[in-house]
Amino acid sequence: MTALLPRLSAQELNDLLHNAFPLVPPGLFCVETVEPMRVRVRMRRLEEHIRPGGTLSGPALFTLADTALYLVVLAMCGPVLEAVTSEMTIHYLRRPVARDAIGEATLLRLSQRSAVGEVLIRVADDPTPVAHAVGTYALPKNASSLGQATSDSSA
Repeated sequence: MTALLPRLSAQELNDLLHNAFPLVPPGLFCVETVEPMRVRVRMRRLEEHIRPGGTLSGPALFTLADTALYLVVLAMCGPVLEAVTSEMTIHYLRRPVARDAIGEATLLRLSQRSAVGEVLIRVADDPTPVAHAVGTYALPKNASSLGQATSDSSA
């Protein structure tokens, strides 16, 4: 069986996010781990993310979901900055307390033209999910090299 390995590391993704998207506040997002078809992204809690009542806002959680899914696409395909969201659905599961939010993005399908994935969001120090998102990214025609293939002899 052939497994795909990520093309970019956590540090490379963090550097890319900082250099390619100067409007994103420095340190807002931090890629913590990269695995085949999966990344873990932390979104630092900012005061502007907090709604009355002390909860993280829905738009902030949606932003984390979209960013985490984008970053797992980049991790697997390389720096394909032209990849764009073509569909995203989010379900808010419970009220999130105002802490850093963690997005665990997993690709479910990766082809030459699109990537489908899901993001499970929780707040720091609490394993219970606060939101679940599913989305699709459209990939440009030149994104033909998908990850680095490796033989998996354990199959």
